[in-house]
Amino acid sequence: MTQQPNKKPVQNLKSEINQETDERGWFELSSSTWVLIGGLTLFNVGCLFSPNIIDGLFRILDFRLWKWWYFVALLLTAAFSIKWFFLYQSWNDLDSEELKIAKQFLLMSVTITIEMAIFILLYATGGVHYLYMSLMFFFKFSVYSHMAALALLLLGVALAVTIYVIKEWLTIAFSS
Repeated sequence: MTQQPNKKPVQNLKSEINQETDERGWFELSSSTWVLIGGLTLFNVGCLFSPNIIDGLFRILDFRLWKWWYFVALLLTAAFSIKWFFLYQSWNDLDSEELKIAKQFLLMSVTITIEMAIFILLYATGGVHYLYMSLMFFFKFSVYSHMAALALLLLGVALAVTIYVIKEWLTIAFSS
């Protein structure tokens, strides 16, 4: 029996040398092992947080308490996901013009989805209230604050990026 240099022989519990060596790395575990590791990690991290935070996270998942625009965001994300799936299936069959249109659609849809997720997260955590109040005092009473300037900047950047990606997608889609 020839052994490769720098390789230890693999033995089973009966001390028999196993000819089939496993060349996998330590990170190539089965999916059930990764689920176990993820669950234990989530459990240990969850022990560090207040139960009110975890309760708040589950409250966000209760669809009976959602605002009406959560459902609009969910439907729009579902429509984007269906289109993403069809683009993924036909990506190799697209010609150069259709590929440009597909890339612009992906850029637009991912941008809008990320912006919706950020807005919903800000609304759920109360961040929108602080931004709104600072903007209200800024426009109604002319009270300057750095928070109002930041809110105005964030709102302007989000609107400019959204309008730009929608315009680019419409320009490419309807130019052909």
